[in-house]
Amino acid sequence: MDALVDELKRINDPNYLGDFQVVNGLLRTLVGNLLIHSGDFADAAEFEKAAEKAAKSLARIFLGQDKKWQAPAWFSPGQIDVYLGEQEGIASEDPEERVAGAIINMVTDILEVAYSDAKAPEQWRPVVDQIYREYTFKVMGLPQAGYKQHAAPTQPRSSQSAGRPRP
Repeated sequence: MDALVDELKRINDPNYLGDFQVVNGLLRTLVGNLLIHSGDFADAAEFEKAAEKAAKSLARIFLGQDKKWQAPAWFSPGQIDVYLGEQEGIASEDPEERVAGAIINMVTDILEVAYSDAKAPEQWRPVVDQIYREYTFKVMGLPQAGYKQHAAPTQPRSSQSAGRPRP
């Protein structure tokens, strides 16, 4: 009985990474914070540096390295990072770089929508919501059956974008 009670406490923790809404919220918060502060950066390189730092910080949470976040075993090196590396075409051997690279790819996908011709919220919001859903499923290692992936960007990723190229 004690084991059941302990497990129920763990999964009901607001910092439980096994909860879709918690993971989705972390991804949304990262992008939101970057966009809120985007005017504070002198140039694209400074923004990219900040995005990389934020992505690495979130990667450490997703790798189970921040003890205030409860997580299933999936959120550990050799699990989430290998999967995300394969899904996103990130060849690094460093678990943090693989997870952060996937997060950067998500940020890049969202920025491509932000800088597209879709200016009205009813044009861009469904696409951005789908990107968040797609990456939440990926981070959680869940199949995406029933959810269509967002449309691939119409332009190839530039070398100046914050994302890492996928194969």
